[in-house]
Amino acid sequence: FMQEDNDLEGDSKPHNLWANGCVYFCKVCKEMSFDDYSEFFKHLKIHRINGLLAYKKKYGNPYSVLNYIECKICSEKVLQDYNKISAHLRKNHKKIQREFVLRRVCRNTMYSHS
Repeated sequence: FMQEDNDLEGDSKPHNLWANGCVYFCKVCKEMSFDDYSEFFKHLKIHRINGLLAYKKKYGNPYSVLNYIECKICSEKVLQDYNKISAHLRKNHKKIQREFVLRRVCRNTMYSHS
């Protein structure tokens, strides 16, 4: 379901807004912030930076706001980012249907670390 989810640019569905609970700040521009990892990743390409690891090596941590959720299935701490939550669910909970997860698992149980 990731391809379908990636097509939801500008989507204002509550689960998409809730799931992006981190803010990524571009230290190259010193003016751009993103609440979506995918958008931040695309932005890095403008600066010819190939991925988050390369960015961190040169500029340090990109997070200006860092939040975690607790997975209600396995209690693992997961970065509150739609892509990271989706990856966790695909990797660890393949048999769980997306709608169930969006209604039951994605609750506002957060651990904030700013």
